[in-house]
Amino acid sequence: MTDAYERDPLECNDVRCNCHVKKQCACQTSEAGLFIDAMYDKDGNTYCGICKRPFSHGSSWAKKPIRQFSSGATRDTADGKPEFGGFLSPIVIRRFGEYMHKHRLQSDGALRASDNWKAGFPRRQTLESLLRHTIDVWEYVTGDSKEGEQPADVEDALCAVIFNSQSLLREILLKRDVAK
Repeated sequence: MTDAYERDPLECNDVRCNCHVKKQCACQTSEAGLFIDAMYDKDGNTYCGICKRPFSHGSSWAKKPIRQFSSGATRDTADGKPEFGGFLSPIVIRRFGEYMHKHRLQSDGALRASDNWKAGFPRRQTLESLLRHTIDVWEYVTGDSKEGEQPADVEDALCAVIFNSQSLLREILLKRDVAK
């Protein structure tokens, strides 16, 4: 086999490499710096695991600063990474967990697994449920419900909106639509 620098893209069978598609090494085509295979030398320099060239030839993955802790452990910086602790509310997540646990009990008395919902539901059915619970919240907030009808428990309705939104988004991200 020839050196990685001289690899013929038409002869490359390495499924980790994009060169057969892009006619060049993956490290030159990735804008985000996301690589399937990377190597590091003793000085912390990063190299493409496919062509073995350093990530300094215009790559966004050129040597970056790292954090070193008093224990000696090191990590890259958190720059550009989502801050989930700021995006989520622990009291909302706790209430949602309580709602989900309450709904694990099935009508036959059996307790379903907490991740049972990940098996998926048809998108249309999930959308209809999302809309029903959204209307419950809407009626609660506006006070616009039928005469003598109790508005829905708004906390449960909001948890149901979160659940159905999460379920529908998961199906969309997985590019699937479970059959009825």
